[in-house]
Amino acid sequence: MIKISLKKNLIIIYLLLLFIILFIIYKLFLYNKEDFDLQIWQNILKKNLSDSVATIMTIPPKEIRSDDCYGKCDERDCNMMETMKKNLSKCIECHKNPKKCFRKSIIGGNCDDCLPDEKQIDCKSTKELGCVPPHNVYSYDGSYPYFIQIPDKNLNSPYDRKCVFCWQIHEYI
Repeated sequence: MIKISLKKNLIIIYLLLLFIILFIIYKLFLYNKEDFDLQIWQNILKKNLSDSVATIMTIPPKEIRSDDCYGKCDERDCNMMETMKKNLSKCIECHKNPKKCFRKSIIGGNCDDCLPDEKQIDCKSTKELGCVPPHNVYSYDGSYPYFIQIPDKNLNSPYDRKCVFCWQIHEYI
Protein backbone atom coordinates (compact mmCIF):
# COMPACT_ATOMS: atom_id res chain seq x y z
CA MET A 1 0.00 0.00 0.00
CA ILE A 2 2.77 2.40 0.88
CA LYS A 3 4.68 1.55 -2.31
CA ILE A 4 1.63 2.27 -4.48
CA SER A 5 0.96 5.70 -2.96
CA LEU A 6 4.66 6.54 -3.23
CA LYS A 7 4.59 5.62 -6.93
CA LYS A 8 1.48 7.73 -7.45
CA ASN A 9 3.12 10.69 -5.72
CA LEU A 10 6.27 10.32 -7.82
CA ILE A 11 4.19 10.20 -11.01
CA ILE A 12 2.30 13.33 -9.98
CA ILE A 13 5.55 15.14 -9.14
CA TYR A 14 7.06 14.01 -12.45
CA LEU A 15 4.05 15.30 -14.39
CA LEU A 16 4.10 18.62 -12.54
CA LEU A 17 7.80 19.09 -13.28
CA LEU A 18 7.23 18.21 -16.92
CA PHE A 19 4.40 20.74 -17.12
CA ILE A 20 6.54 23.45 -15.52
CA ILE A 21 9.44 22.75 -17.90
CA LEU A 22 7.14 22.88 -20.92
CA PHE A 23 5.64 26.14 -19.71
CA ILE A 24 9.11 27.67 -19.27
CA ILE A 25 10.13 26.53 -22.75
CA TYR A 26 6.96 28.03 -24.18
CA LYS A 27 7.58 31.37 -22.46
CA LEU A 28 11.25 31.50 -23.40
CA PHE A 29 11.13 30.37 -27.00
CA LEU A 30 7.68 30.98 -28.39
CA TYR A 31 6.61 34.59 -28.90
CA ASN A 32 3.60 36.29 -30.24
CA LYS A 33 4.47 36.55 -33.95
CA GLU A 34 3.83 40.30 -34.15
CA ASP A 35 6.01 40.98 -31.11
CA PHE A 36 8.70 38.69 -32.49
CA ASP A 37 8.67 40.41 -35.92
CA LEU A 38 8.78 43.83 -34.30
CA GLN A 39 11.73 42.82 -32.10
CA ILE A 40 13.64 41.44 -35.07
CA TRP A 41 13.07 44.55 -37.19
CA GLN A 42 13.95 46.90 -34.38
CA ASN A 43 17.23 45.06 -33.80
CA ILE A 44 18.09 44.97 -37.50
CA LEU A 45 17.25 48.62 -37.95
CA LYS A 46 19.18 49.73 -34.90
CA LYS A 47 22.28 47.88 -36.09
CA ASN A 48 22.21 48.32 -39.86
CA LEU A 49 20.08 51.23 -40.98
CA SER A 50 19.85 54.95 -40.45
CA ASP A 51 18.65 56.46 -37.21
CA SER A 52 15.59 57.88 -39.01
CA VAL A 53 14.29 54.45 -40.01
CA ALA A 54 14.95 53.00 -36.58
CA THR A 55 13.03 55.93 -35.16
CA ILE A 56 10.11 55.26 -37.51
CA MET A 57 9.95 51.58 -36.60
CA THR A 58 10.10 52.14 -32.85
CA ILE A 59 7.86 55.17 -32.66
CA PRO A 60 4.96 54.83 -30.21
CA PRO A 61 1.52 54.44 -31.82
CA LYS A 62 0.29 57.73 -30.36
CA GLU A 63 2.95 59.56 -32.42
CA ILE A 64 1.64 58.13 -35.70
CA ARG A 65 -0.71 60.84 -36.88
CA SER A 66 -3.23 61.31 -39.63
CA ASP A 67 -4.59 64.67 -38.58
CA ASP A 68 -3.25 68.09 -37.63
CA CYS A 69 -0.76 68.02 -40.52
CA TYR A 70 -1.09 71.58 -41.74
CA GLY A 71 1.31 73.95 -40.06
CA LYS A 72 3.68 71.14 -39.13
CA CYS A 73 4.47 69.68 -42.54
CA ASP A 74 4.67 70.67 -46.18
CA GLU A 75 1.23 71.73 -47.43
CA ARG A 76 1.52 69.73 -50.66
CA ASP A 77 2.20 66.52 -48.72
CA CYS A 78 -0.68 67.28 -46.35
CA ASN A 79 -3.00 67.73 -49.34
CA MET A 80 -1.81 64.44 -50.81
CA MET A 81 -2.43 62.65 -47.51
CA GLU A 82 -5.97 64.07 -47.31
CA THR A 83 -6.67 62.95 -50.89
CA MET A 84 -5.36 59.47 -50.13
CA LYS A 85 -7.57 59.25 -47.03
CA LYS A 86 -10.65 60.33 -49.01
CA ASN A 87 -9.97 57.80 -51.78
CA LEU A 88 -9.40 54.99 -49.32
CA SER A 89 -12.59 55.86 -47.45
CA LYS A 90 -14.54 55.98 -50.74
CA CYS A 91 -13.17 52.57 -51.71
CA ILE A 92 -14.06 51.00 -48.36
CA GLU A 93 -17.53 52.55 -48.47
CA CYS A 94 -18.00 51.32 -52.05
CA HIS A 95 -17.12 47.75 -51.10
CA LYS A 96 -19.79 47.58 -48.43
CA ASN A 97 -22.04 46.65 -51.35
CA PRO A 98 -20.72 43.33 -52.72
CA LYS A 99 -21.95 44.17 -56.23
CA LYS A 100 -19.94 47.40 -56.46
CA CYS A 101 -16.29 47.76 -57.47
CA PHE A 102 -14.03 50.73 -56.88
CA ARG A 103 -11.97 51.73 -59.89
CA LYS A 104 -8.94 53.93 -59.35
CA SER A 105 -8.45 56.88 -61.67
CA ILE A 106 -6.38 60.01 -61.97
CA ILE A 107 -9.12 62.05 -60.28
CA GLY A 108 -9.56 59.66 -57.37
CA GLY A 109 -11.78 56.80 -58.38
CA ASN A 110 -15.33 55.72 -59.01
CA CYS A 111 -17.69 53.27 -57.42
CA ASP A 112 -19.41 51.35 -60.22
CA ASP A 113 -21.21 48.07 -60.72
CA CYS A 114 -18.75 45.20 -60.97
CA LEU A 115 -18.23 43.67 -64.37
CA PRO A 116 -18.78 39.91 -64.73
CA ASP A 117 -15.82 38.03 -63.18
CA GLU A 118 -14.46 41.28 -61.68
CA LYS A 119 -13.33 41.09 -58.07
CA GLN A 120 -13.27 43.92 -55.59
CA ILE A 121 -9.81 45.25 -54.82
CA ASP A 122 -8.36 45.12 -51.33
CA CYS A 123 -8.58 48.85 -50.64
CA LYS A 124 -6.09 48.91 -47.76
CA SER A 125 -3.46 46.83 -49.56
CA THR A 126 -0.23 48.68 -50.22
CA LYS A 127 -0.57 47.53 -53.82
CA GLU A 128 -3.80 49.52 -54.07
CA LEU A 129 -4.70 52.53 -51.89
CA GLY A 130 -3.22 51.74 -48.48
CA CYS A 131 0.00 52.93 -46.89
CA VAL A 132 2.69 50.71 -45.48
CA PRO A 133 2.04 49.92 -41.82
CA PRO A 134 4.43 51.94 -39.66
CA HIS A 135 5.70 48.96 -37.65
CA ASN A 136 5.98 46.51 -40.55
CA VAL A 137 7.09 48.42 -43.61
CA TYR A 138 7.39 45.31 -45.78
CA SER A 139 3.80 44.17 -45.28
CA TYR A 140 1.19 44.40 -48.02
CA ASP A 141 -1.57 44.76 -45.42
CA GLY A 142 -1.82 48.51 -45.47
CA SER A 143 -3.23 51.18 -43.24
CA TYR A 144 -4.79 54.60 -43.56
CA PRO A 145 -2.36 57.37 -44.58
CA TYR A 146 -0.33 58.88 -41.76
CA PHE A 147 2.74 60.95 -41.03
CA ILE A 148 5.38 60.81 -38.36
CA GLN A 149 7.51 63.62 -37.04
CA ILE A 150 11.03 62.39 -36.45
CA PRO A 151 14.07 64.19 -35.06
CA ASP A 152 16.33 65.60 -37.76
CA LYS A 153 19.62 67.21 -36.82
CA ASN A 154 20.04 68.57 -40.35
CA LEU A 155 17.08 70.94 -40.07
CA ASN A 156 17.71 74.46 -38.91
CA SER A 157 14.40 74.93 -37.20
CA PRO A 158 13.59 75.49 -33.55
CA TYR A 159 11.80 72.13 -33.47
CA ASP A 160 14.39 69.95 -35.29
CA ARG A 161 11.54 67.72 -36.50
CA LYS A 162 10.91 66.38 -39.96
CA CYS A 163 7.64 65.03 -41.35
CA VAL A 164 7.84 61.62 -42.93
CA PHE A 165 4.70 60.49 -44.71
CA CYS A 166 3.74 56.86 -45.19
CA TRP A 167 4.61 56.88 -48.91
CA GLN A 168 8.10 58.23 -48.11
CA ILE A 169 9.19 55.57 -45.62
CA HIS A 170 10.80 53.32 -48.24
CA GLU A 171 13.09 56.22 -49.22
CA TYR A 172 14.75 55.91 -45.81
CA ILE A 173 15.53 52.23 -46.11
